[in-house]
Amino acid sequence: MGLARELPVFVRVERDGKVALVHPEFSDTVAAALLEGEGCELADEAGRAPLKRFSYSEGTGLIREYRRGGFVRHFMTKSYLFDNRPLHEIEVHCAAYRSGVAVPMPLGAYWERRGPIYRGAIAVARLEAVNLLDYLSGDADGSEGKADALRRCGAALRQMHDAGFVHADLQIRNILIAGDGPYIIDLDKARQCTRVSPSARQVNLVRLRRSLEKNGVLLKHFDAIRAGYEGHS
Repeated sequence: MGLARELPVFVRVERDGKVALVHPEFSDTVAAALLEGEGCELADEAGRAPLKRFSYSEGTGLIREYRRGGFVRHFMTKSYLFDNRPLHEIEVHCAAYRSGVAVPMPLGAYWERRGPIYRGAIAVARLEAVNLLDYLSGDADGSEGKADALRRCGAALRQMHDAGFVHADLQIRNILIAGDGPYIIDLDKARQCTRVSPSARQVNLVRLRRSLEKNGVLLKHFDAIRAGYEGHS
């Protein structure tokens, strides 16, 4: 398991019916970005929802707005019924970070409620990284370097499970490769439990394997991830 990391208690900020929980060391900047869009611009990173970036004293933050996928997105794009997704994710993300799981540093989240409807966004520190699909498609590191990176991905996933966290969407674009190792992102709907069962671990890994297959990635790459997960070099 990764080493535990310090993370201060987040502070609550309320403005114009919106509520934010933000990192106390950067509270003014992060709250202004989340609640008012201050200092934000569209980021280049791809995903279901356009990401926004902003600068804070220690680097760059990324804001991901909650947006629905599937058929329901046609009539409830940003709205969630009786479901405060931002609060849930920031709580799980902070717990994972404190437990030493390889996730970006959380910066904050905001939500607003209109009757039973919630909407909001989450902010995390931006990493100098590429997602696993782009990494495997690129020319960096060569075959041996890629195999080592994949084994480290497997070890990071094992660390996440051993720490008691189950990812809800473990797919190839939700693993980032950075200079200091892999990171796991997008903990929306992730859950924390006392012990991750063997079946839950397997479900996560099978989902990742299918994601690799769907994107045309050779299955030998998943074998390397599995080897890292099982502690094989």
